[in-house]
Amino acid sequence: MLKHRRALQTLLVLFLLSGATSLVYETIWARQLHLVFGTSQLAISTLLAAFMAGLALGGLAAARWAGRVKSPLKAYAWLEAAIGAYALAFPWLLKLVTPLYLWLFSAVAPGPTLFAFLQFLLLGLLLLPPTLCMGATLPLAARFAATRPAEAGYQVGRLYGVNTLGAVLGAGLAGFVLLPGLGLMASNLAAAAVNGALALAAFLLAARSQPLPPASEATADSAESNTPGMAALLLVAGLAGFAALLCEVAWFRLLTLVLGGSVYAFPLMLLAFLLGIDLGGWAGGWAADRALAGGGRARVLTHLTCLQLGVAVLVWAAMFLYGQLLYAYVWLFTKVE
Repeated sequence: MLKHRRALQTLLVLFLLSGATSLVYETIWARQLHLVFGTSQLAISTLLAAFMAGLALGGLAAARWAGRVKSPLKAYAWLEAAIGAYALAFPWLLKLVTPLYLWLFSAVAPGPTLFAFLQFLLLGLLLLPPTLCMGATLPLAARFAATRPAEAGYQVGRLYGVNTLGAVLGAGLAGFVLLPGLGLMASNLAAAAVNGALALAAFLLAARSQPLPPASEATADSAESNTPGMAALLLVAGLAGFAALLCEVAWFRLLTLVLGGSVYAFPLMLLAFLLGIDLGGWAGGWAADRALAGGGRARVLTHLTCLQLGVAVLVWAAMFLYGQLLYAYVWLFTKVE
């Protein structure tokens, strides 16, 4: 039997690779959807909305039943296998839905609002199964990692940080290595093969790991989370995510003005966006535990308030630099040409 600490280290490696494959898929799907829906920000915003909706719904669903799963690593392995299998079928599914999309466009002649709704509906149906599975992986991994409530913030932050670091690597690998070098189909096959390997490794890890304590012991203090302020906190988290995705779409649009509809604009935006999330995830879990230990929930909420104000100020200040981006790009191009 592997000790829990060694098993957790192995899980972190698996979660790193899982995050990488997720962003490889997102970049590949963006290119595939461009071939159908065009390179407009409408297609990208719809893709991001559908992708994040699947992650959110999968995470919420898994959070409800993760504590009742006897072997979270086995459940995690099945999810990785399902993601890889669906990725292999996605190009075929996209071919099936394309005639429907074209027929709706010609029959309805939609305006911009209805057109966006049709895109979201079709993309949502296509992307919901794999993104639900992706979203469900974090609660299951956290169930295995955080055996004591006192370390929950640190362990979840570490898992989230590792997964996001993998996403950064995946976005860069897909945009600057796989797609230019291998093309869409070969890149998709490579990512699916990695998912299969992750599933096999997780099954082996589950077989060799020590059994977890009952969920009631690992989450003895979970009743504290059912506080009146939890609804307000969830609202804050939702609005923060809403603002973050608005920035993501706006920054992609900004990069397309410089880089055009090339393969590099989307992964470059993802690289910058996810790198910041990754560093914040690592630091945030550690800071949350220290704030909770030093001043309780009031100090945690104070830190959260300061962070949100800092984000608002920095996003507002960056707007004054947008007009200089093209000149900076030209200057950089002349230096490295």
